[in-house]
Amino acid sequence: MDALGTECWQSLLENNTLFQQEMDSCRSTLQVIKWKTEGAREASQEFTCTDCGSKLIKQLDDGNTAQDSAVFMCSACGKEPDIVALMVAGIDDAYGAEAYIAATQGGEPPVGSCPKCGEETYIFSEGGCALCGFDIPDDAQCTVCHAPLTLEEYEEGSGLCGYHRWVADKDD
Repeated sequence: MDALGTECWQSLLENNTLFQQEMDSCRSTLQVIKWKTEGAREASQEFTCTDCGSKLIKQLDDGNTAQDSAVFMCSACGKEPDIVALMVAGIDDAYGAEAYIAATQGGEPPVGSCPKCGEETYIFSEGGCALCGFDIPDDAQCTVCHAPLTLEEYEEGSGLCGYHRWVADKDD
């Protein structure tokens, strides 16, 4: 405070207060949305404007509750970012630390590519896509051993688990 002076410090505090009020207002418009997954709700808390980088993202129709009908606007620059870009970046921010740990220390990544929409918004722990709502059907199982298929095995389309796919490929 001494380096900036009392007047400058007070101005900075007022700016921060105004920013927090606007952030709370923006977040309240997002809280009414019935997100397709919990991961989508978490990602919405990380939404960042694709033009200016601001976190002041709000829903234009604050009475809307449907994720698919939501239209967003940045309170800082006035642009209307696309939900796909917002969700992909939000998922990356929300799950980035887990993804880093999985990549550097081993383990399964928390997020993958959705077979329906093709975006990196499929959250493995939830078994669903935060963007389009896709989830692996309950009856998706290996045709040989009836084990549930992983997302990768399901995308492959052979209807076989990893082991039985390996056995089938080995016989070729």
